[in-house]
Amino acid sequence: MSKVLLLLQLVLVGCRDAAYRRNLPRANVEFVLALAVRCALAKMVVDQAQILRSALETYATLADDVVQSRAETYRGLVKYAIDEPLETSQVLSSPMFAGIVRCIDYGLARARNALEKSDLQRCEIELEHIHNLPSLLDTTIMKSQGYYLEKQVPFFLDSLEKNYGLSIRKEAIDEFEATWKQMQS
Repeated sequence: MSKVLLLLQLVLVGCRDAAYRRNLPRANVEFVLALAVRCALAKMVVDQAQILRSALETYATLADDVVQSRAETYRGLVKYAIDEPLETSQVLSSPMFAGIVRCIDYGLARARNALEKSDLQRCEIELEHIHNLPSLLDTTIMKSQGYYLEKQVPFFLDSLEKNYGLSIRKEAIDEFEATWKQMQS
């Protein structure tokens, strides 16, 4: 698996865990790092190395021991991830690949919205949905897409409905449905 993809997955897990522990400051910092890694993944920024290093410096300013140990792990991955080219293959231009990236982007936006409202439970649900998606971008395990579509998506929708009602479930379906259908083709 690409180091950038692994880093994104670890940061999403860290953010989800912070939300689960109802630690808003840590969730916010993890989220900023997740956005920086996502930008680096897309090569959307000219100086991705500087953005990743800057996000890590901000992240490391938190005093908590858990954060410090995570920062060391992230630093190690960033060291090898910067400038690492993503594997080029037909898979990277496939509808499944595009759909996964779009789901990550939608999920990050939805999680950010929940964080801005200090709704850590909703943030946790949104991140639980997307935290494993970076591993599906690894071209060696694209076959795991079936598990995501058949198991994780229904779990995500059921969690939203259970905790926030049918209207929030419908909102998620409206936002993700076209992408999920594209991923099935």
